[in-house]
Amino acid sequence: MGKHEPLYKYPLSYAVSWGEKDKWRKSYRENIVCANDIEKAIAENYDGERLNTDCVKALIDKHGFSRLNWVLGATVLEHICDGRISDENKQWARKIGAVAENLRIDFCVNSHPGLVNLLVDSARKQWQELGLYDSSHCISEKEGRIDYTGRIVVLKAEKLSDEYLNPDSQLFYAETGFGCKPDSNGRKVFGRFLDTDEQTYIFRSEIAGALKDENIPDWAKLKVEEFQQHNEMKMEGM
Repeated sequence: MGKHEPLYKYPLSYAVSWGEKDKWRKSYRENIVCANDIEKAIAENYDGERLNTDCVKALIDKHGFSRLNWVLGATVLEHICDGRISDENKQWARKIGAVAENLRIDFCVNSHPGLVNLLVDSARKQWQELGLYDSSHCISEKEGRIDYTGRIVVLKAEKLSDEYLNPDSQLFYAETGFGCKPDSNGRKVFGRFLDTDEQTYIFRSEIAGALKDENIPDWAKLKVEEFQQHNEMKMEGM
């Protein structure tokens, strides 16, 4: 999946406070373009009886999953009391969490809610087919307030840009940092992404949980063994 214009997820008030109004404005305009393209796709693919939801693939290619989900989520939230939107899609939209600001209505899809519901169904199916890790694959904080030090953790899918929307890119080996500890005031978790060996840090709030042993792929186990052996050799040479 290629690069797309970054989605700015914070409200205008936040953007102004942090000097990011230009980022907000650019993303907001892209949201409107996305909404217009969704309306056009629905109009062109509805024959009066059936909506050809294959059009979702073209929308994802053009705008990326993040923006498409954001715009569709905002649209569902605007129709939260509409019976033509399924309860499952309403729950999904709440998790997407498109910011509740008055301007949001500008990038809501104005097509028939029943057709929007079908499009959301298809977009969610496409997302599921990515095979991404989620909390169901993990030992979560709620299940034990665990220490992440020396464990493979899963970066939440919504924190990934579109070009990294694959399960391998979610795996991060946590090595140190106050954020590893569940009761620490520090939030940074230092380590490396297993698929690229990039050394960096993520925040504890971005972690879905520690990957359960039965879900760890063999290539990731080998990577961790390599890291541990390298660290042992460094310690011996000191």
